[in-house]
Amino acid sequence: MSTSVTDAAPTTLDVPKAERTTSGSRMPSLNQLAARINLNANAASSSSASRPRLAAAFLRTGSQTSLTSTAASNADSTVVNPPSTRSTSPTLLSASPPHSTSTTPSGDKGELLTTEKLEQLNQVTEDLEKDKGEKKKKYPVGYKNIPSLDAITARLAKARSLSIDGSAKPPEAETIEDPKTPGLMIKAPEHPLEHTWTIFHDCKSKVPFTPAPAPGENPPASAHSAPDTDEYEAGLTVVGECDTVESFCRYFNWLKLPSKLERNSNYHLFKSGIKPMWEDEANANGGKWVLTMKNNPQLLDRCWSWLAMALVGEDLDEGDEICGAVVSLRSKVDRIQLWTRNKDDVEKINSIGKKMVKLLDISEADGIGLEFQPVPP
Repeated sequence: MSTSVTDAAPTTLDVPKAERTTSGSRMPSLNQLAARINLNANAASSSSASRPRLAAAFLRTGSQTSLTSTAASNADSTVVNPPSTRSTSPTLLSASPPHSTSTTPSGDKGELLTTEKLEQLNQVTEDLEKDKGEKKKKYPVGYKNIPSLDAITARLAKARSLSIDGSAKPPEAETIEDPKTPGLMIKAPEHPLEHTWTIFHDCKSKVPFTPAPAPGENPPASAHSAPDTDEYEAGLTVVGECDTVESFCRYFNWLKLPSKLERNSNYHLFKSGIKPMWEDEANANGGKWVLTMKNNPQLLDRCWSWLAMALVGEDLDEGDEICGAVVSLRSKVDRIQLWTRNKDDVEKINSIGKKMVKLLDISEADGIGLEFQPVPP
């Protein structure tokens, strides 16, 4: 049985045919697109005339094409149109007399400029300059009252030389735990004094040697001249202030005893606000009890400590009569002085002197002298 091979019919696939777009949804041609671009460019040029644009050549880009296409960019950019209205030249401004109806052009939103208005502006400017000058006088610029670094260093060195342990300041106040806030340390309550007291120190320089004058000649005036007031005040060093019993003890336990100081040194303990000098208003009409002793450092230290405690404890004062006390270490005779406000009230002065002798437990047997000296006229 013979088989005949016949050509097989080709297999066909059903592929959906692309639908043709109707005339209403046809893609625009190139000519139509170019026409639309030209129309949009004409509309944009009319709307952007009032809004300036920067030329594309001035835009900074990283490519090199911007450098080669400067001419084309300039052509594409929109030219900045000049403003339609121009401000009046200053040369056309004219000063009008007061109360004049004539005006000067000052733009669309400016104010009318007249001579009266100009005078008012000048007055305001002068007032501002005057206020600036007054403020400069009222609030000085700079740090005039702040001590220099050298002055601070010298003061710390002086404090270390006065202390027992060489420290620059006395120990800090005792702290306790706050009962209301556990873990928070606060300053322990202290017992306040009736007056706040200031401790000063100074050391007088040695008197320069002056040769004895020849017979019949008067000694030079500088040989007996008193130290200048400003120079004396500048030599005073404020050691500290005591306003409580505890602060007083901290300072006196920290300072050297008077007998341990160098010769010609002084401690001053005065009520705050009173300087240890006769020129002070509180001392100008007063005097002082002077206690002298020779070469007895133990007695000097004891008398000074007891007197200082009596002062802050208000055991000697008659009202507000006492100003302060001074202890002076000298080469021959040491002195303790008690300064008073008044030299005319004899009863108060004698009462204070008797209290001091009794309190210090001293007598003539100790080789002590005591006298009252009024302020020199």
